[in-house]
Amino acid sequence: MEISGKKSFILILIASIVLFFLSYIIGNAIFQNKSYNFMVKYTSSDNIPSDDIILVVIDNKSLFELGRWPWSRDKTIEIMDYLEYHTDAKVIAYDAVIMAPDTMNPKADKIFYSNIGKYKKLVAGVGFIDEDFGQYTDKEEYDKILSEKTDITIEDKRSDKYKENSFYKSFTPFVKEYFKNIKFLGSVNTYQDPDGYIRRIDQIVKYDDKLYPSLGLLTYSKFTGIKNFTIDNEYIKGKNDKYKVKIPIKNEKGVAYSSIYFYRTKDGAYSHKIVSASDVIQSLRQIKRGQKPVLDPIIFKNKAVFIGANANAQALLDIKRTPVSDTFAGVDIQATNFNNLIDNAFYTTSSVYYDFFIVLFMFLVVMVFVSVLPVSTALLCTSCAMLLYFIFTFIMYDNRIAI
Repeated sequence: MEISGKKSFILILIASIVLFFLSYIIGNAIFQNKSYNFMVKYTSSDNIPSDDIILVVIDNKSLFELGRWPWSRDKTIEIMDYLEYHTDAKVIAYDAVIMAPDTMNPKADKIFYSNIGKYKKLVAGVGFIDEDFGQYTDKEEYDKILSEKTDITIEDKRSDKYKENSFYKSFTPFVKEYFKNIKFLGSVNTYQDPDGYIRRIDQIVKYDDKLYPSLGLLTYSKFTGIKNFTIDNEYIKGKNDKYKVKIPIKNEKGVAYSSIYFYRTKDGAYSHKIVSASDVIQSLRQIKRGQKPVLDPIIFKNKAVFIGANANAQALLDIKRTPVSDTFAGVDIQATNFNNLIDNAFYTTSSVYYDFFIVLFMFLVVMVFVSVLPVSTALLCTSCAMLLYFIFTFIMYDNRIAI
């Protein structure tokens, strides 16, 4: 049975539409994240991290020199004391949450809790959670305490659909003495995509009708002196006489997030300069004995210092999968976010409409090639079109536009 020209056209049209949507869906489901990782990894290899950032890490060297984990918290006090009182660091960011008392060292705990409120440069982390508080935590009391842990203002100019509270129902249940005494807390929430990679970070979270900044944003405020920020549907903005920042964001229910702009990494774990926590502790002890410290305090002058852990020990191995490395240190993700802020460097991501229409356009171009050209010529032209789009995409990523 012969098929008329009109029916043949309709069948080809239907088949083309089905093929297009299959290409679009499969491309997004399978190839989009992989291509994003590829582009970010190879365009970030020339991105130089800021010298204004130093990581103090509880690493393998620290455990070898000062003993196995867990440490009593008097060692944490030594780290804080050295940075707060013996260096000219601008701000100290503590990428840790304290959720349980040290029952083996209650005296050290008591000293830790009483001292933690004395550090004027210190900003610590809080993690928001999509589950309710447990039965041992007083939600009303904890919500009230949390509302007092930031000293910046964020004016919300977003449309109403983004102003509702986030899907987070609680936050990390801190030890109460620590929670009450710590002065400043910023969100450490990152978003892990279904494939296990972290590509974005929460910059602002609306919880219990109040806006809370990320650890990086609050650290940036302490570093620059900017106290007032605004958020709208597209950007978070802040400025003073010396600094300004304009963060391109995506809004979801009560959460504004940005895509992380990564920097080159030499060892797969860190982009920024690292110092072993044992060297910091040893330096403090040497200063107290009147000796020359192993770490010259001058190296911390006017720096933002991020304290975290990453060692081959229980509860200390903190590595994440990111586009630039599958073993990227968690504390360096927070430092990288801060680096984005001081560099004013972020990815602007394309909209779903752009994604749809660029795939449609490329599909139509290929269909035209196949329809009007000999097979060999059509394949050559299609390959050239794909190569040109790849080059175009690489250039866009290199200019911080993720398409």
